Amino acid sequence: MKLWVWLLLVLPLPVLAGEPLIRLVAEPAGELTPGQSLELRIQLLVPSYFLSAPVFPELRLNDGSRATPGESQNLNLRIDGEDYAGIQRTYHFPPLRPGHYQLSPQKLTVRYADPQNLALESQLSLPDLALSVAWRADASAHQATPHAEPQLRLSERYSTNGEQWYSGDILQRELRVELHGAGTLLPPSPSISEPVGTRLYRLAPRLSTDTQRGAHISVREEQLRYLLLAPGIIELPAVRLQWRDNRSGRLQQVELPARQLRVLERPSGAAPNNKVPVWFAGLGSTLLLILIGAALGRSCLRARYAEYQRWRAVRAACRAQDARAVERALENWLSGLAEHRQGAIRTALRGEIERLQHERYGSQPGRWQADTLLRQASSARARAVAGQDKPVRGTRLNP
Repeated sequence: MKLWVWLLLVLPLPVLAGEPLIRLVAEPAGELTPGQSLELRIQLLVPSYFLSAPVFPELRLNDGSRATPGESQNLNLRIDGEDYAGIQRTYHFPPLRPGHYQLSPQKLTVRYADPQNLALESQLSLPDLALSVAWRADASAHQATPHAEPQLRLSERYSTNGEQWYSGDILQRELRVELHGAGTLLPPSPSISEPVGTRLYRLAPRLSTDTQRGAHISVREEQLRYLLLAPGIIELPAVRLQWRDNRSGRLQQVELPARQLRVLERPSGAAPNNKVPVWFAGLGSTLLLILIGAALGRSCLRARYAEYQRWRAVRAACRAQDARAVERALENWLSGLAEHRQGAIRTALRGEIERLQHERYGSQPGRWQADTLLRQASSARARAVAGQDKPVRGTRLNP
């Protein structure tokens, strides 16, 4: 038999491993509509394991748009019968205008191990990606059907006291703007003007997302307060909003009609409807004091519990007759006390602290007694809790 045949039979063959891979996943795939957000996921895969964390690049489009890096995720995939370990990084691009886009070229350096646990380094280029953003004719035709629902909706609600409105009253108005199926876009903000004869107070809007019934609805809620200054006819102007449907490209307009309100002169001695009853105000003040007291009490309980835990450590160290542990636990307990209580206890334990230091650092140890120190410390702690201590200047364990 020839020598090379014998070597092939006897010597082990090197294990061939796959090369590292890089993937780029776009969501949604295909053509985008204006105003639609884009999510890109970079998947970096190696046939063994990483030797160091890869540095992911900054993603840009040819128009200068930058992606915001998102979350990272570990991957374990099987590709062509071979196991791969990987890391996935998610990027989010803002809504894009109509046009054609290219992803700027980027390279990633990856360090990984081969089957023999030898270090390898490879440089991978990010796959090319071309994007197209345009209006969809089929979606526009679908939106033109009479059963199509508008993407933007506007509604309002007023408070009512069941009586006539008088000068000095406050009219409460709630506006609700809903945006259906628009991805991460936010509803537009309505323009509200102050009617003549009123003073407008506009609270901060509240933004939320409703995902019930399988729909994605972005909601903007506005709280408005109108102080009615004088009697007469007050007209609340109409509220108009314009929105271009990002599913069809059609321009949509919604409107709330103008409303008139008759305000009467307030009779002498009558109180405005916006004032809170005295009993309710008293109840609110009482509840506020209770909440403040509960918060302060909880803080005091936490402080007492922390002091008790430190004191338990002192007792345990003394019962174990461990001078080093006693010194450490005693200093930890004293340093957590108020300054005047700390000084009073240090003064009461001056002799025992000196004997403890002599035990720890002196040439002839043996004068220190753990039971005596614990007994005197317990007495000093009891006097401090009872308030019988006075502010004095303290002495540290290790000056």
